[in-house]
Amino acid sequence: MKSTKQFSYIALKDYPFLIIAKVYINGFNVFVSVMLQYGVAAALAQKLTILYQILGVLTIASLIYAGVYYAYSMYSERLRKRVIESVSQELLASSLREIDLNQDNGTMVNLVNQDADNIANYFMMGVMPAIDFVMIIGGGLIYTFYNSWIYGLVYLFIGCGLYAIAHHFYVKDVRYRRAYQLSDDQQKNFLPDVYHNLAIIRIFNTSKWLTSVNNRLFDSKRTLLRQDVGATASSNGVVRGGIYVMEVVSLFVGLLLVNAHQIHFDVMLGIWNAGIGSIFDPFLTLPIVLAFMARQKVSLGRVTNHLSTNTKVKQTLSSAEEPVKSIEGQKITYQYPKNNHPTLTNLSFTIKPGKITFLIGRNGAGKTTLLHILLGVLTIDGGSLMVRTNAGHNLLSLADHAAFVPQAGQMFNTTIADNLKLGKSVTNQELTQTLIQVQMFDAVNSLPKKLESVVGEDTNFSKGQIRRLAIARALLTHRQYLILDEPFSDIDESNQKSLIQLFRKIAHNHGIIIVSHTFDLIEPNDHVIKVGD
Repeated sequence: MKSTKQFSYIALKDYPFLIIAKVYINGFNVFVSVMLQYGVAAALAQKLTILYQILGVLTIASLIYAGVYYAYSMYSERLRKRVIESVSQELLASSLREIDLNQDNGTMVNLVNQDADNIANYFMMGVMPAIDFVMIIGGGLIYTFYNSWIYGLVYLFIGCGLYAIAHHFYVKDVRYRRAYQLSDDQQKNFLPDVYHNLAIIRIFNTSKWLTSVNNRLFDSKRTLLRQDVGATASSNGVVRGGIYVMEVVSLFVGLLLVNAHQIHFDVMLGIWNAGIGSIFDPFLTLPIVLAFMARQKVSLGRVTNHLSTNTKVKQTLSSAEEPVKSIEGQKITYQYPKNNHPTLTNLSFTIKPGKITFLIGRNGAGKTTLLHILLGVLTIDGGSLMVRTNAGHNLLSLADHAAFVPQAGQMFNTTIADNLKLGKSVTNQELTQTLIQVQMFDAVNSLPKKLESVVGEDTNFSKGQIRRLAIARALLTHRQYLILDEPFSDIDESNQKSLIQLFRKIAHNHGIIIVSHTFDLIEPNDHVIKVGD
């Protein structure tokens, strides 16, 4: 995503209003300076009629300015929200296709929330103020040079000096902001790790170590943030202080030019007003604009990197309504980009529906990797995967024919019904029948709100019950295959036996593919694929 992509979020029909509004708003101070010049000249010449006319024109123009500014502010805010929504949707969509299934939580939170907001603010606090800066200063310098080239050179010299100072701090801000963002990711990634390892933390009593690590991450982040804020504060202090000094200097230069009969007093007042409003004042906001642009530059780089490295899942070549006859893998090889050795090497197998297939092997042998290949999340490096339908078609994967139950089996913080349906059209009768099938109907029906109970707020389900709900969700997709990653982990022996009985009943209508370390649940009629050595 190039930086120009941000402008694609603005419709072409929006540009005419934005341009007209910008020209009026940014040129208003020069217009006031011209009116001030004519007004002072009229007052000195005691031409009251012209003076009243100028006052009337300024009053009407000011009212129009207020209306245009209000409309522009409303328009800009709508554009900002549109960009936030568009960038967030792109990032979320890319995450669903992301080949790196271990995306850090902290990094993703920053991408979707903070970075999307920074990119959106780029329009209001980056691009638009930068355009304002150029237009306002350009208008002020043109007016100044037109009336006095000496005054114009003084303002140009002052402007260049202030810009050099602001740019120096901008470069420092970009460097500190990038380092801070990386540190912030590390700290936010640490907290989910703590949550997922609470059992280990309690057993090994590592609270002191956790506190020290968390404090170290916070201290590192705090130091970098202090440097970032320091660069911005220095820019504000130096530029603002310098501007007020330059206003006094420019007034003194103007009075000298009047005394030397180079310009008239009315022209001097007009130029001085243009200098304050159209040259000096924009430099007051320049450090803030550059600070926001520094944040946007880092955010844009992170979002660009995330979207550019994303790999889309290839789509199947056939309709999901065609039943799958068999799944055949021949000498399949796969190696993760960051690994030195392949995870799968020359793996061959055949899977047929109507029975349970167990994928067994040591930890790290590639069982979960094989599941992701079957689902089309990963593309093999070598060999072939043939998913044959009854109609004789060959599919690229089981993506449209399989429902997946991950090891965690996590539910969303919404109602049980929403968790089971996931936006699909499912009747309450289907929900009830499926809950009965997975032996969860009584547990759900005993809740005060039943299917409308919010998971995590109105419920206190065990891990085994959450897993059954995840299986029910998969069954409601009515897909031919049910793929389960470690469904027997973290549950007791009674629940394991209950689940395998459920799978054997389901297997009459579905193909069941299970990754498991529990070999005592395997029966002679089950199909077993050994992954790894």
